[in-house]
Amino acid sequence: MFSFRLMALMVLIGMIGVGCPATETEENVPDAVVGWAGTWIDSTGTLVLTEDGMNVSGVYIDPQNALYETLEGTISEDGKILSGSWSQIGSFSFVLSDDGTYFNGTFGYGKNTTIGEGNEGWNGTLTTKGDIDNPWSGTWISEIGGITTLKQDGKVVNGTYEKLDPEDFSVIEGIISEDGKKLTGTWKEIGLFRLTISNDGMFNGTYGFGSNESIEGIEENWNGIRTV
Repeated sequence: MFSFRLMALMVLIGMIGVGCPATETEENVPDAVVGWAGTWIDSTGTLVLTEDGMNVSGVYIDPQNALYETLEGTISEDGKILSGSWSQIGSFSFVLSDDGTYFNGTFGYGKNTTIGEGNEGWNGTLTTKGDIDNPWSGTWISEIGGITTLKQDGKVVNGTYEKLDPEDFSVIEGIISEDGKKLTGTWKEIGLFRLTISNDGMFNGTYGFGSNESIEGIEENWNGIRTV
């Protein structure tokens, strides 16, 4: 009798085990979600995108061809396609790779993004972020329409600021604060600047002429988004 009851109990436990869903293993866990936010480079320029839900905005700067464009777009339901307008005069459509490291796409004027009839391909590769040990070393796109390139050596920073106009070229020299967050110095030997770096690779600050870090009391903002 005891053996029969024990056998019945084992069968019941086995049936319960079969009916329970299997625990999700590491192999069944989906890959990390990739997105469009980040800095992308093509053969001549840099594209910086930010995400807000299913909406994307960004800027594209190409110093070689004197281009500074803005972009606004919407992400598809599966997250793979980004389409929208650039500088309110043309359209674009990008397709993200499975690993999120590059995109292939097209752009054109008006609402047409098909290659041909004056439309072209637009491909980009996701860049890496800056040096952790030297956070001020890197390249930033600035909202005032140029590229800031800095190299950190201890507490000293040297670099350049280049606008779309090849003649508008400034040499930057500065000193980093003790906490590493602030950079102050001179630009083009005719003005001062003060920049503050954030943990997400952006800086915000002001600049001015002569001994002023602002122009006649009006703050001139100098903000940048890290690209490399």
